Amino acid sequence: MGKYFASVISDVHTSSSDSAWKGSSIRGDARWSLKQFVDISIRHNVPVAIALGDLLDKSANKTKAIEPWVDTIDALTRHGIQLVFIQGNHDQDDPPWLSAVSKATL
Repeated sequence: MGKYFASVISDVHTSSSDSAWKGSSIRGDARWSLKQFVDISIRHNVPVAIALGDLLDKSANKTKAIEPWVDTIDALTRHGIQLVFIQGNHDQDDPPWLSAVSKATL
């Protein structure tokens, strides 16, 4: 185990428009933040990565909103890092969206 116990991210708001900000013309910002999260988690060899809510922009999602999280979880898993998460008010659903690709919820 590295020097750090965990990495933490929140309020990513991935969406079908590929922007973390509703109505924004900026694209790819949510994906970029997830890439940085993965890179930092790997660089510091953390055993667990924690995602603290509002991971998706809304509870009803299209595939494009979920894909960045699938990619993130795949990359973390390849490096032996477990993702655990909680739902925020934006992404609340039963069962949680990310439970389809990561079984660890807080």
